[in-house]
Amino acid sequence: MRVIIVEPFLKNQMGHQFFYTTSIQTELAKRGIPTYIFGNKVADSTCLKINRFSPCLSAITNQIFESTRAIWQLPFKLIKLISGFQKQLANCLLHNPHFKINQKDIFFFPTVYIFELIPLAFFLKHNRRTFQEHKNRIIIFCRFRYIRDSKIDTFILGLLYKFLCTVILSGLNSRIEYVTDSELLKTEYEWLLKKKVELYPIPIPPLLLKATPEGRLNEGDIREKERLTIAFLGAARYNKGYDVAVRLIQKLCPDQKLQQRILWIMQNYIPSQPSRDRQRVLEAQRALKVSLENAANINVAQGTLSMEDYYKLLSQSDIVLLPYRGAAFASATSNIFVESIISGKIPVVSSHTWMAYKLRHAGVGDLIFDIEDESEAGALIRRIVKSPGRYKDALAPLRDEFKKFHTARNLVDTLIG
Repeated sequence: MRVIIVEPFLKNQMGHQFFYTTSIQTELAKRGIPTYIFGNKVADSTCLKINRFSPCLSAITNQIFESTRAIWQLPFKLIKLISGFQKQLANCLLHNPHFKINQKDIFFFPTVYIFELIPLAFFLKHNRRTFQEHKNRIIIFCRFRYIRDSKIDTFILGLLYKFLCTVILSGLNSRIEYVTDSELLKTEYEWLLKKKVELYPIPIPPLLLKATPEGRLNEGDIREKERLTIAFLGAARYNKGYDVAVRLIQKLCPDQKLQQRILWIMQNYIPSQPSRDRQRVLEAQRALKVSLENAANINVAQGTLSMEDYYKLLSQSDIVLLPYRGAAFASATSNIFVESIISGKIPVVSSHTWMAYKLRHAGVGDLIFDIEDESEAGALIRRIVKSPGRYKDALAPLRDEFKKFHTARNLVDTLIG
């Protein structure tokens, strides 16, 4: 048995792809099971050091809106990218002198947007005899939500998913498995596809627990006179509420008594994104610079971070801001949320998200705020600063649940069946 991970989005340590694939590979290695990883063709040196890593794919989702000024050009560009991705899959998996498909190989596709699913489905259909003869398992991760704010978008996306999974891939039904890491996504996709969707854990790496300082965040209450650190970590995106975090700083900074009790950490990495959203993020970045000039308790982490540096910042934090917005996050998971819970942090999350769903079910719904109500968010921060121990105690059962479920060991147990 071998596990072949096909991850076109794996090119650096940003996002979940790096730790996700390496956590799986490390756990499989303990069991003597080899792993082959096919990642992005422009992967950096951190990825090139991964054992049996091949940079040979180009993620369509990262390219579709780049360098396309006229909307009428998009269909032609999409057709070209889909055709190119199919050829890349064939070159990686079928015509590769360094790799041959073996009997009972497991093919795992952990990040599949709709733009990647289209060529993947036709590639698998075209080569179904090969996968059937080798008795391969093909595992497709339903990580992203097809339900959107627009009913038209929801209808089109749902129709595409249903067509690809139930019509194009019908000849491989016995070989294909659909999985997700969200209970809400599981329900949504099972209803859409009329197929069973397996629930997978999120493999939290041991590095996270090693980075967490002993004592302060693992046991007991935070001392009343000690400053609390509030962090916004990850990419500075509009859909992840970077602008909301900046406005929260602006709102609370005039309260000098409160500022004496807190520190801020803001990760300031702005990736490419649609122009309108990017403009909003850039405006928030300029506002943050003004706040930096007027306050001494704001720390900014510029650019991308290594896993070690990211987990170091998380370990130094006490409160983690997760003001996500948009229908896409209503049922999709958040790795930072899970990491925050496991490492003993207090997450502050926006309503209408999977994170809010988990907190409500754990009986900690008072850590949820309305994304449109900054006064509510500010009041919530004040309550936490006043009594952090109460929230840490309330989160303890959820932390125990996450620590038991979200492990690489559990994920690999499910993956290899």
